[in-house]
Amino acid sequence: MVLLSHAISGVFGIDVFVLRFPTDGVLAVFIFFTISGFALAIGFVTRRDPEIIESQALRRYFRLTIPILAISLIAYWIMAAGLMYAQPLAAVLPPGNWITNNYRFSGSLREAVSFGLHGVYFRWDFATTYNSSLWTMQFELAGSFIIFALLTLNFATRLRWSLYAAAAILAARISPVYLCFVFGVCLAELHASGVLDRWRTSYTSLAAALGCFAAGVMFSTFGRQFYEDGTALTFVSALIVAGAVISDKFAALFETRLSKFLGSISFPLYLVQVPVLCSFGAYLRLQDFSLSIALPLVIAASISAAVAFRPIDQFAVWISRSFSSSVLQILRRPLPAAGSL
Repeated sequence: MVLLSHAISGVFGIDVFVLRFPTDGVLAVFIFFTISGFALAIGFVTRRDPEIIESQALRRYFRLTIPILAISLIAYWIMAAGLMYAQPLAAVLPPGNWITNNYRFSGSLREAVSFGLHGVYFRWDFATTYNSSLWTMQFELAGSFIIFALLTLNFATRLRWSLYAAAAILAARISPVYLCFVFGVCLAELHASGVLDRWRTSYTSLAAALGCFAAGVMFSTFGRQFYEDGTALTFVSALIVAGAVISDKFAALFETRLSKFLGSISFPLYLVQVPVLCSFGAYLRLQDFSLSIALPLVIAASISAAVAFRPIDQFAVWISRSFSSSVLQILRRPLPAAGSL
């Protein structure tokens, strides 16, 4: 959805009413935050093992930062090679188009490294970002540790739903984005509780899930006036994700080979799409390629780049897991007896 949003609306400037849902990048990001909350919580709420929280907390920075640093360096090298065509295209487009706000600076290797290691989280600036889609990462990192704190408190109290309610109220006051993470945790609790186990296989649950999805499509198509503060988006994203939680039959729609493939490249695709669109996509637009040719080429190039980027993403998973395992092993190593010193 984010790729289609940036490609169709951002690069080619097309806004078709019937395509509002599949090109709704904003809703897609909120769904991503909700799924992130669910994925980070489901292991702990299923097993109630505090080591799961410790392991995830130790690995989170490396899991996110290694791919972010890599794509920042790739974007810098494309800029240095003179292959970013976002600004040449911006010169012939009306102001306000998404692509006109990308890569309006010269950049440097040092700045790209600084951005990838910490600037993306703590000094975000759209004017000097090496990838405009990465605005989400400051919320992703902070939201992850909000979840870890919630789950740690969860382990120490039986009043978990009261805790989640308080967290939801606080999150809504800080930023609706963080509310997505709290909703994701709540959906994980619901899934792990077993309350819905017998109902999840029924056609009634499928009908309910399809209703949740249809409500999301309707909101995306007709409710853009409610996007301003983001609160409504959090509830709609939670409703859509809930569809997969309450119905096994609905969830099965996302377990096809194509769905699994797209899931395996979802994070790489999110990372590579902006550099691809602002280089190759902008070039095609400057050369006046027809939409019927340019759009499939841009989508194919983005997917190919995501597949090529997967080894970096997998390397980040391996490094982060190795680091957390090593640290936990050291922390759990028994201290030498006093007499042996």
